[in-house]
Amino acid sequence: MPLHAVIITHTDRLLEPVLLAAATQTLPAQEIVIGVDGDNPAIRAVTEQAVNRVGRAMTLVSRAHQGEARSGQVRNNAVRAVAGLPGVTSTDRVVVLDGDTIPAHHCFAAHARIGRSRFTVLGLRHLLSESQSRGIDNEAILAGKPPTIVTARQIRTLHQLNRRWKRNLWLRKIGATKRHKPQLISCHFSCVLQAWIDVNGFDEHYSGYGFEDDDFGRRVYAAGYAPRIAYLDATAWHQYHPTRADLRVRDYPNFDRFQEPWTTRCEHGLDNCMTQAEPIVERLEPAVLRPSR
Repeated sequence: MPLHAVIITHTDRLLEPVLLAAATQTLPAQEIVIGVDGDNPAIRAVTEQAVNRVGRAMTLVSRAHQGEARSGQVRNNAVRAVAGLPGVTSTDRVVVLDGDTIPAHHCFAAHARIGRSRFTVLGLRHLLSESQSRGIDNEAILAGKPPTIVTARQIRTLHQLNRRWKRNLWLRKIGATKRHKPQLISCHFSCVLQAWIDVNGFDEHYSGYGFEDDDFGRRVYAAGYAPRIAYLDATAWHQYHPTRADLRVRDYPNFDRFQEPWTTRCEHGLDNCMTQAEPIVERLEPAVLRPSR
């Protein structure tokens, strides 16, 4: 099954190891597309550096910041770029990562294996501490090794979450859980391109952070792309940065919108996108081809 990677970011700060890891998978992505919420030239510089280091092209899709975070729209921009590539079909799988989430060497292969047919594959990630993140080893990533060492407690936490989400999956089968459970977390998941087309991608009415991925998940599930859990198979590491984790659920700006009536296919998404600056699509090629081994 052909597979493509979509990575979104608004900063260059944590991006380099993510790009290196995405470019050195056991199952290579046919295309790596970086969707950018802004026009920071440092992001292009980091991407260009990664392209030259791994010796493979990547596609950068950027547009000027709109005054508020629009992560769903940035994902849609990147997926539109994937859909426009020569030879891409609706059965190709799209793996989505945030620009702070490093996929393990085997991550994409796990998505392809678990996501056979119409399944939506849910990944997660180890939450790294500040000191672990400072110690990220790019050379280890290029060699197919973990970028840092995780603790026994972090491993236990991932196993606990895996059990909880699998329970949600079982409850879903008997109709005893919410429509968006098990939860699709947009920093790490995959589905086939046809799923994006059927639901019209992320709902671009959502701005800021929170619930845009819950909404996408419930609509993809409703369209027939059932969830599968890959927390222990598609390993990833989330680099430390300050978050909004202390906010109560009701305090997120999109909470009220998520409670409103919804349809499987959103109004503003891949088609009929919300107003934005015209995205600039650049294909960055290696300056010098790496010698074959």
